Amino acid sequence: MREWVESENIWNALSNYPALLIEGEVNTDIFTIHTSNDKKFSVVSARHGIGLNQDASRIIYKSVVGDAQDLAQALLESGAYNAFQLDSG
Repeated sequence: MREWVESENIWNALSNYPALLIEGEVNTDIFTIHTSNDKKFSVVSARHGIGLNQDASRIIYKSVVGDAQDLAQALLESGAYNAFQLDSG
């Protein structure tokens, strides 16, 4: 992950849990650990995600109908390096 940035240099920030992509890899923990306790990641529904490319010069937004893994794959194929699902509730 990126080095820590001093808070006075941050104007806006987003976060959510869990990360779908971490350093160019699909975060498979959300499909193994979390789906055994929480089925919301495996339910097929409208999903929206946001990510950054590897050098953080581009913001990537994707919307799919599918499960969290479908969204992760769509973000990865669009060039995202780190990404997370946006809350659609």
